[in-house]
Amino acid sequence: MNNGAETHTKSPAGGVPPDRSTLVRELIGLSWDRDGDHGPEDVEETERSPRLCSPRILYDAECDRKYAVSDARFDGVMHVFHQKWHGIRTAAGVLPGRKIGVPQDYRAHGRDRALLAAKASEWGARKAVFHGYSPAVEPLLKNLCAEGVACYLVWHGNLAQLAWRPEVDFFSLAQRAAKRGLFRRAHMLKVPSRRWLELGWRSLRVARPQ
Repeated sequence: MNNGAETHTKSPAGGVPPDRSTLVRELIGLSWDRDGDHGPEDVEETERSPRLCSPRILYDAECDRKYAVSDARFDGVMHVFHQKWHGIRTAAGVLPGRKIGVPQDYRAHGRDRALLAAKASEWGARKAVFHGYSPAVEPLLKNLCAEGVACYLVWHGNLAQLAWRPEVDFFSLAQRAAKRGLFRRAHMLKVPSRRWLELGWRSLRVARPQ
């Protein structure tokens, strides 16, 4: 009996084991200060926040670089994703390269185009990979193409998701962008991509360790 006192199970090292639910939430970009007043929808956070969502475009935010693999061959690659598409954001976050997080309701501004061009120049960016597509990221695609950046699309979804009307609209928009030549390549991960995206690669093969 502990008379109401809180107890913890000690880890083998003698410390308190980590809160697994908090760790998972951090990894997928949804963690926040449980003791403070900041809920999951607050945007006034620093770039150190593991689940930062902002009304502005985020360039290489620390929360999106924290778990990224380091590979100098990708220094000239930018990954463009939606801030609130947390699973895709996490997938893009672990890849080597620069990170650009776009708010879901983003509307293009002239100053943003200048900043995007400046960032691409500063980073020496030659390629941009769009992880998913929507009207929010279309202005960035057009602006990057105008700057001579080669753009690519990776569609993380699958055909089952096309039962949801917004997903149909996003996918149709991506198809049109590909047909207009705005993407060098466009690939769907879950099915033979060329059936649905004419610029898709052939089925990918994963090299097994020897």
